[in-house]
Amino acid sequence: MGGRRRRPASPPLPNFPDKEEEEPKFIKIITSLVVKDLIKLQIPPEFMERNGTKLSSEVILTIPNGAVWKMKLMKEGQIWLHEEFIQFYSIKFGHFLIFEYKGNSDFNLVICDLTASEIMYPPPPPQFVQEKTEDV
Repeated sequence: MGGRRRRPASPPLPNFPDKEEEEPKFIKIITSLVVKDLIKLQIPPEFMERNGTKLSSEVILTIPNGAVWKMKLMKEGQIWLHEEFIQFYSIKFGHFLIFEYKGNSDFNLVICDLTASEIMYPPPPPQFVQEKTEDV
């Protein structure tokens, strides 16, 4: 009975959540060397097609350090980042930003550096911290 070996059974595939159930996300890679050019970030057209009608002219970016930043959103799907925001987090060429849409024009934002690792966030400026309110 020969030299044929049976391949071991493959492990079961992970049970990924349905695309409709998970929060929509997109990534923007910083490809400009000039800070002034970083101010406008184009939201991917596919994201805008699916979620653009739900967005207002102002979006909220919540950073893992607790800071909450308000940014303008243009009808063409461009988020206008404040120069202060770019400088505060030292965003440069090669960094990438991971946006996770939470609804109501609110995004969680993770910032990664050239090593593809999440940055060490500085403590948020007091004017950019929003108190968490609990439902009573």
